[in-house]
Formats: sequence, structure tokens, C-alpha cells
Amino acid sequence: MWCMHRGLMSVVLAWRHGAAKGDTGDLAGIAELTDTTFGKLVFKASTPVLVEFWAPWAKQCILADPLLAEAAQQFGGSVHFVRLNVEDNPMAATVYGVRRLPLLILFRQGDELDRWSGALGPEQIVERVRAACEGGPAERGAESAS
Repeated sequence: MWCMHRGLMSVVLAWRHGAAKGDTGDLAGIAELTDTTFGKLVFKASTPVLVEFWAPWAKQCILADPLLAEAAQQFGGSVHFVRLNVEDNPMAATVYGVRRLPLLILFRQGDELDRWSGALGPEQIVERVRAACEGGPAERGAESAS
């Protein structure tokens, strides 16, 4: 289970290191996408890709960043975690109907396996990604709750 104290410490560390000020650099190996690189890095990837649609002004996104980084470490490269700033890259955000931030969409070979919005703890992220990768798009079920 995700520990609130540990999660809060991650958020504090993110603030100290500039993530809460809209720093858009790589976050613990989570690469930044653009509208131009989206297709190549998401649809042509040999592994599943979790895309975080985010904005530097959205506090929920800032809170989610260290949690996503922690979840990404648990996959060791078997799932790629990337993020796309919707302010700088509105085309992909429009195509995927981004209305709430952060929005996370998991893709495998161009197919959307799962999507959810809001910040989850690292364990919940890992659980959702594993479940979606095992089931695939047909077994995903109804639209995910936010």
C-alpha cells in the first residue's frame, strides 16, 4: 500500500528540486514527448508505453510526478514511462480528448490498453499497468473510473 508519509516526502523533494515550479526536464528517466515525437515513441515502441498528459500549472500533475517516477523504476524498462506537456503540445491532447490532468494512457503497439486521470500511488499504478498488459484492450472492460 502507498504510504502517505513517503508520498508526501516525495512531493517535498520534488518541490525542492524544481518539479513544482514547472521544471520540464526528464523526471527520473521519464522522457518528455512532443506532438512530433509522439508517434515514433508511442506507436513504434516494442514495449508498452504509459503516457502522462500534464501541465506545469496543474498541482495534481506535480504531485503525481514523483509517484510515477517511483512506479517506473519498478518496471526496469519493460514499460516505458513518458510525459507530454499539453500546453506546448495541444495536438496529441486534442486527439486523445484530454479534459482532466493528469491523464495517463497506457499503449501497446498503438492500442490503448487503459486510461485514468488523477494521481495514484506507485503500487496502484504498477497494479493497473500489469493488469492492462496481461488483459489487453479487449479485456479492459468499461471505461476506467477517475
